[in-house]
Amino acid sequence: MQHSGRPEKLQVVIDWLEFEICTAEPTNFMAIQRMLANLQGLPEGAPLPYVEDLDAGQDRAASVFRFRLHDPKNHQAVVTLLEQLGERFTFQRLPIVTGLEVSFDTFRPDASACQLAEIITQRQRWTTHKPCKDWHLYRDKGGGSIYLNSINQNEFIRYLADGWQLSDRADKAVPVRAHAYVKMNNAGLALHPQQWRARFEITLKGSALPCVTLDQLKHFDFTELAHYFQFRQYADNNPCRAIAHARGWLGITQPGRRGPYRRRAAPIARYSGTREFKSWTAPDSQLNAQIYASLRKLTRSWRSSRK
Repeated sequence: MQHSGRPEKLQVVIDWLEFEICTAEPTNFMAIQRMLANLQGLPEGAPLPYVEDLDAGQDRAASVFRFRLHDPKNHQAVVTLLEQLGERFTFQRLPIVTGLEVSFDTFRPDASACQLAEIITQRQRWTTHKPCKDWHLYRDKGGGSIYLNSINQNEFIRYLADGWQLSDRADKAVPVRAHAYVKMNNAGLALHPQQWRARFEITLKGSALPCVTLDQLKHFDFTELAHYFQFRQYADNNPCRAIAHARGWLGITQPGRRGPYRRRAAPIARYSGTREFKSWTAPDSQLNAQIYASLRKLTRSWRSSRK
């Protein structure tokens, strides 16, 4: 993979937090939605926050709502927003956490969408997290699903670069879900190409959620999630490693490659999540250490009281 000589940047961030509130007086989701948009200062033209009413009656009035806060700055900023929301809609009980999505981003200067898509194929191939074997590509606004065991590597990259997203499960309500895509927009608005990134996410809900109360969330150590972001690479004694290093292929599938190390093309999803059992692989210690350091940095910034 050809790219500029400038170093890539790795970053771990909270993509969103999902909360559940219970209001003292019935209202409708649109009122909650408008207030959240106002409190977050969403730019004009950006989609309104998604709000789900859980106990709506025939008149659509409800008391229990779930919503997401995207890109939260730190715990204090979240508490402040929830307090402001509570001033407008009195809560019967304290808000609880019902979902958490953490994203591992790779920024590569001057990279094209295809080059960022190729990074995602590396993450999917070399992850040691054992996801569901239901890896597939999909579009949020229709287009159906494409399973990875039905396409080759070049098609995989092309779909990702064209805006398709990758997941290991179709059901978004499961406790743990892996998700990846080339991030080229934010809050419905296009990003400058220099801000594009290869994003690999883990979504946690239900039994996998590490914290439920706001106090637990405040003191949570995000390094506890490091096992979801561990990756392998070719072992030092594997001849493919030298070739991959020389050609910039480390971690990238090269099915049907010409030459003495040609391997039979296999379904893309076949090996993902089983790297730790393969003798021809080894932990990607450098990458894993960088991710752990990013998780420590996220913990410090999350506990910060800066506004």
